Amino acid sequence: MSASPWHAHYDPGVPPAIEVPPLTLPDLLSAAARGHPDAPAVLFYGRTISYAELDRLSSRFAAALLDEGLQPGDRVVLVLPNIPQAVIGYYGALRAGAVVVLTNPIFEAGGLIRQIEDAQADTLLALSMFHPLIAQVRARAPVRRVIYTNLKEFLPSSQRQLFTLLRQEREGHRVPDAEARRSLWMARMLGAAQGAHSPDPPLAAPASPANPSLPLNQT
Repeated sequence: MSASPWHAHYDPGVPPAIEVPPLTLPDLLSAAARGHPDAPAVLFYGRTISYAELDRLSSRFAAALLDEGLQPGDRVVLVLPNIPQAVIGYYGALRAGAVVVLTNPIFEAGGLIRQIEDAQADTLLALSMFHPLIAQVRARAPVRRVIYTNLKEFLPSSQRQLFTLLRQEREGHRVPDAEARRSLWMARMLGAAQGAHSPDPPLAAPASPANPSLPLNQT
């Protein structure tokens, strides 16, 4: 009997072993944008963001962070629900060389402050509707900068109605060989949430087996 009998159940074209390239998650996004620029990356209430657009927008957000004085290794906290800006902010912060801190957007001020202090974060990306919460946080935590985004920004034009503010943004910048990382916090029934840092290449590794088995041009 084969030492790995499950290999017989792999789909045709899927190799039994995968070589993981030394790539970061932003590298993988850029590769997807080059290879499948028009393929849908994010779907949001009828709005489709392609891989090329996601790559471009995350690059611009990285540039904005660097313009604001962000340094490689600084922590960026995402106080966002599941919206396109969360994906853009995630990849943009990694591309700028930041440590991405994912938080629970329904945290009250105390929980968010504990996480910010634990992560030693000083930059927040948050929804504008969270301003009252963020104001409480800024009064008690060492937050240097807050970047607000609006829930309507990526809705289809038919649903935006009152959202008319448009901004010009310059093209992005990527920190070469940045040690992009993220922090994950796990909520617990009792006690405060606990976090752990994870370097970027291991985060990119799970995507490698998916490349031969789930090509982007298949639906």
